[in-house]
Amino acid sequence: MTASPESLQQRYEAIEGFYNGRQWDDVASLSEALLVELPDDPSHPLRQRLQLLLGHTYCYGYQDAQTATGFYSRVLAASEETMLREIAEQGLKQCINLADIADAPAEVTPDQ
Repeated sequence: MTASPESLQQRYEAIEGFYNGRQWDDVASLSEALLVELPDDPSHPLRQRLQLLLGHTYCYGYQDAQTATGFYSRVLAASEETMLREIAEQGLKQCINLADIADAPAEVTPDQ
């Protein structure tokens, strides 16, 4: 039995609540489970929003630029909606900044 669009939307809204509460593990696990239940259509609006939320979770919550980049890239590849594309592009820029910070050598301070 397929979940109704209303049920899927309600689950997405609950996941947003976990995101707002910075409950990253809940966001990641519930989002991955919901992705499996959504139509296998990359342009599905709820799929794109969920992938943006996962991108944000991995970028800002887990500081995992590599995983976040994958989610943002999927949105860019499938979305024609300007706002979603802009959010994904901003997320990708943040991932580049995050990767640059991770690759930068640690600053050494002299002992006093």
